Amino acid sequence: MDYRIVELLNERNEKGLELIEKKYKKYCMTILNGILKNENDSMECLNDVWLKLWNSIPPNKPKDLDAYIACVVRNCAFNYLKYQKAKKRGGSVEILSLNEIIITAKETAEEKIEVEELKRLINAYLSNQKKKKRIIFVLRYFYMLQIEEIASLLNINKKTISTILFRMRQELKEVLVKEGY
Repeated sequence: MDYRIVELLNERNEKGLELIEKKYKKYCMTILNGILKNENDSMECLNDVWLKLWNSIPPNKPKDLDAYIACVVRNCAFNYLKYQKAKKRGGSVEILSLNEIIITAKETAEEKIEVEELKRLINAYLSNQKKKKRIIFVLRYFYMLQIEEIASLLNINKKTISTILFRMRQELKEVLVKEGY
C-alpha cells in the first residue's frame, strides 16, 4: 500500500494524502504528542506534516514510507517548538532528543561531515546493543516517549527502563568522548 501511496503523490493525486492520513494519522499523532506534549499543538503541527509530505514527494521517492513520515513529523515538531520558543522570547523548552545534535542545518562541508560521523558513531553504538535496549533507546530518544509509556508498552518496570537508559547514555558518552566529541 505504501508503494501505491508514493505513486499517487508522485502523480500529484490528492488521494495519496487521504491514504496517508487514514493509515498514518495515529502514528504521527503519537510522535507529535510525545514531542509537543499538547494535543492542540499536535493537531496544528499535523497540518504542516501533510503539507510537507505533499511538497516533498516528489521529488523524493521514499522506499520506507514509515521512516520518511517519522522524520518529517519529528522535524515539523521540533521546528514548531523552536518557533514557539522564539515567539515567547525566552520561553523555556527542554528538548531531550538527539535531534538537536544531529538534525541541524549545517553551513560548511566540514560541519556536514562531522554530523555524518556523529550519526555513524551513534548507529554503530546502537547496532552493538541487544534488541531490547535498542528499542528502549529509540522509543525514548527518537519517538520521545516518556519512561512510563515505554514501561507500559514493553511491560517492563520503570526503574529498569531508567537504569537501562542511564547506562546507555554513559556508554554512548564514553564512545563519543573517545572519538573526540
